[in-house]
Amino acid sequence: MKAKHGLRFLILLLLSVPSLTAGNIVAVAHTPYMTQTERLTLPDGEQGEIRLLHGDGILFSDSVRLLVLDGRGRPLARSGKYSLISLICDGTPRSCRGYVHDTAGVLTIDPSSFRSADTTLPSASVEGDDFMWSMESGNESWGFAARMASPSEIVFRESAFIMEHPYLHGSVMGLGCLTAVLAFVGTWRPTHRSRWLHTLWAFSILLRAMTAALVLYLIFALFVVIPLSLVSTLLSFTVGIAIVLGIRKHWGRSALIVPVSSVPP
Repeated sequence: MKAKHGLRFLILLLLSVPSLTAGNIVAVAHTPYMTQTERLTLPDGEQGEIRLLHGDGILFSDSVRLLVLDGRGRPLARSGKYSLISLICDGTPRSCRGYVHDTAGVLTIDPSSFRSADTTLPSASVEGDDFMWSMESGNESWGFAARMASPSEIVFRESAFIMEHPYLHGSVMGLGCLTAVLAFVGTWRPTHRSRWLHTLWAFSILLRAMTAALVLYLIFALFVVIPLSLVSTLLSFTVGIAIVLGIRKHWGRSALIVPVSSVPP
């Protein structure tokens, strides 16, 4: 009877997990929000604004769009959804563009595809959440043209992104160092023919591989929950590996696994 009741309790617990998860998802859902508002000069000479509109990723990082608003706050342009956009504004008259870290592309304002002010889109001056949701939902975009970023633009923007988030990229660099240590430091095969030593060595290699897989999974999890740039993340991770390899080359013993055939008798 106890086993039967225990089985029932386990089934009820498993059935309750989806409902609890759904409740948590609803609880953490939030209204789309705008950040980094910049002034710009519209083609007709009027002063407008460009903003970053963040959606609700719920379980994943929030998506982001570019919005262009006229002087009265009415939407003229909306980009597609991306994971990470850096807003760049310069020049006189002031112009703005967006660097898309997802694709290493650039979004430039295209006045020929602006939506006129008398469209059915709600005005930004409307109070409440309706405007935010209406601008965040859907996949349609207008008022922007996309192109590939030049090498200099990629280097400049990715370097700037690293400087803006030093602790985040420092953590990724640390994970790169840890991965390099697991892969290249202290993995030489024992020269003694003792079976237990070789078994211990094989077990340590297995633990290293599992830990390295956990590190890679952690980086993947960071990509899921935090808007990261693939280029800057790979660069930081590679620098971490290079640091360990450089130290190993100058001060450490060679850590390459010695083939069995080369082990002296």
